[in-house]
Amino acid sequence: MRKRKVALSKEGFEGLFELGVSKSVEIGGFLVGEVLEKSEFEESFYNWAISVYGKHGFCEEGLLVAERARARSARLSLGFYECVMGVYSVKGDARGAMKLFFEMDERGVIASEGIYGVLLGILCRAGWAKLCFAVLEEMKRFGFRPDERLTMDLVQLFVKQNMGSEVKYFVEEGILKDTSSLALSVRPMAEEGKPISALELLKSMRESESNVDGSVYASLILGCGKSGLIEEAERIFSEFKSLECVKNAELAYTSMVYVYSRAEMRRMAEKVFQEMEVKTDLTGRTDVFLHMIAMYATLGLFDDMVKMFEELVKKCGASVEAYAILIGAFTKSGKMNRARDLLLEMRSFGVCPNNSIYSSLIEGYLELGLVNNAIAIENEYKSVRVES
Repeated sequence: MRKRKVALSKEGFEGLFELGVSKSVEIGGFLVGEVLEKSEFEESFYNWAISVYGKHGFCEEGLLVAERARARSARLSLGFYECVMGVYSVKGDARGAMKLFFEMDERGVIASEGIYGVLLGILCRAGWAKLCFAVLEEMKRFGFRPDERLTMDLVQLFVKQNMGSEVKYFVEEGILKDTSSLALSVRPMAEEGKPISALELLKSMRESESNVDGSVYASLILGCGKSGLIEEAERIFSEFKSLECVKNAELAYTSMVYVYSRAEMRRMAEKVFQEMEVKTDLTGRTDVFLHMIAMYATLGLFDDMVKMFEELVKKCGASVEAYAILIGAFTKSGKMNRARDLLLEMRSFGVCPNNSIYSSLIEGYLELGLVNNAIAIENEYKSVRVES
């Protein structure tokens, strides 16, 4: 029985199918059965249907359309496989994706860089690290490489599975050489408890003359600090200081101050801060001052806290974050007059108090039973919100 032609343009079908599927999956099924199956085979129509199903999360329906396309043609294009691989990506089906990839090879369809990238992303999310590396090597044969985002995901996967040599692959192949990308890569290595492996990676990169500046060491030190790995952070910082003429050195110093201040190691934090004052310019480095101020606040060293705050104002200008720390510290210790004075001072500098500052003051007054004062602050807060 001859198939009857359907007088519907490609653009007409695409618009109709997109609209139909967005309304109901049953409408999509009707269009597949009544339009695609009863017309002469046109691969682009099938590809569109597969993509639209995948886009709306109807993965099984998309794969059924793919099966119908296979049944009608033995010569499917790369575009078809790209659409089906997209459905497997939405579905998160690593086995299905690999099966599709092997099918392409059997049918002599050469994979594009896009196909490799999507496949690699699926395998990475599935945690199939060894297979990911095999695909990476296959990509290399064709001159393909993963994009920056996928590279970051792969590095984290390899780190979790103790695949240090595979991480080095990105360095050796020149994939991981941008400073910002590298900084993002090494922090999870520290947070996973493998900072020394990351340090060895940095050494390898320097040997290969890759750009490793202070921001990369800062990221690694920061990761150690968040994981409580003080000794490891010290070792990395020591390695950093042994280098000459490293750009963005202030970032590494700031991270080390963060590590010590977070651990409430006052003397060590002060030592690194003083070194930083000598070797770098603190102008505009608000973050390092905030680390020190927060540490003094936690330790109850209010005089030191205020002195550091004054230095911050001189070097960087008034900061709402710094005021929040000071006011929070004074209200917790019941020093409400000093906290209130700081609120007035903020306004003189043109700094607008944030929610946490008003909350601290209200809580402080309530703790002391000064309900009227708390109400006055709350009313002030409401009026400021109305004005803004």
